[in-house]
Order: sequence, then C-alpha cells, then structure tokens
Amino acid sequence: MKKENSVSQAISTKLIYRLRMMGYGATSVNTSRKENNWDTEKICVTKDGRDMCDINCIEGTITYHHASDQEEVNSIRDLINDLQEQERNFTSADPMQVEGLKHYKVLAEYNNVILASFESEGINSSMHRVNSYQYVTWEKDNGGLGVHSGNYFSDNYTGAKENFAVRSGILRKSKLLSETEMKAIYSGIVKLEDNENNDDGSYKIFKQIKEKIQEACRYRTT
Repeated sequence: MKKENSVSQAISTKLIYRLRMMGYGATSVNTSRKENNWDTEKICVTKDGRDMCDINCIEGTITYHHASDQEEVNSIRDLINDLQEQERNFTSADPMQVEGLKHYKVLAEYNNVILASFESEGINSSMHRVNSYQYVTWEKDNGGLGVHSGNYFSDNYTGAKENFAVRSGILRKSKLLSETEMKAIYSGIVKLEDNENNDDGSYKIFKQIKEKIQEACRYRTT
C-alpha cells in the first residue's frame, strides 16, 4: 500500500533534476533488487563531495548525517512538499472547458480569474525526460466561454499563486512588499550583520530572512 508521504516516481525524477540544478549531487538508488523494477526508491544527496542526506522515497522520510545540515535538509523537505502539492492539485483538477485550451486544468477560480496549468514534456541536459507543470492566470470573458489577458509563469508555481491571489482580489497588492522594498530590507539586514554582535542568535534569523527575500525576488523575475 502506498504511504501518504511517499515520493512518487514522477516526483523523484523532478526532485533529482531540481537538486542538481541547486548544486547538489543526487543519485537514484533502487534498493529492492526486484526484477524489472527500476523505480527510484532512495535518493542519495551529496554536497561538495560529502554525503549529506538520504531521501527514502517509499517512506517519504529524510535521514541526514550532521546536525549542521538540518537547515538545508529542511529546505529539501520543503521542496518535496511543494512538488507533492503541485502533483495533488493537478491530478484532482478539472479540465478547462474552453476550445483550444482543454489540455489545461483549472486549479483555482475566484472573481472571474482562473489559475490553470498543463503538464509539459521536456528533456534535461542529461537527455532524461523531466515533465513539469506550466502555470498561467487568465480573466474570464463575459459569459465565461473564453479567457483573455494571460499572465504566463512557466513552472513558477509560487509566482503564479501570488499573481492569482492579487489579480482575483483575494490578496490586496498594497499589503505586499515590492521588490524595491524587499531589496532595501535585504540591504539593511546585511548592514546589521556587519555591525551587530549576534551572540543572541539573531544571525540565524537574519540569514533566514535574507534567504526568503532572495527566493521571493527570484520568483518575481522568472
């Protein structure tokens, strides 16, 4: 029986690709030795030539070897959760009922704004097939028979969700920090790191905030 948190074959392929793009070594391992079974059952992750963690795809768990790696392991766990969320949402969504766009699925709809995606087949640099979900937001035409004004986000799931929330009115744009504001905060944090005695543990907080700002700015520009 498949466990709730298990990492599917489709997700493991995407995960290995994403980890390698992030600079990690990621190796697919099949531990069962069953005949004609080539599924990934474990992913061994390395960094700078040393073992960092093992991802058990069957159990959906991660084991790591050094406490100093916990922060990065948590980021990898967040990546897995994000990929699983995308797969769940796409699998359970209904196809669009618009001529020429029926390969898209409607992930969310509010106030005549649609968040949709389709699954795209691609080949990575190692000539392995890696599918991805491509995201877009549209406004519905009067009568709901068509859509217009598409904002396309490639595989940028977070950016598409943010755009849908603002565009549909779920989230007010005035409540969001602009990229200029985030960069100003980032610059201020760097100065604090340089000037303050961080024995109270604030260095770790500064680092986390910086990483979140870097990630948010990356999503808004891709």
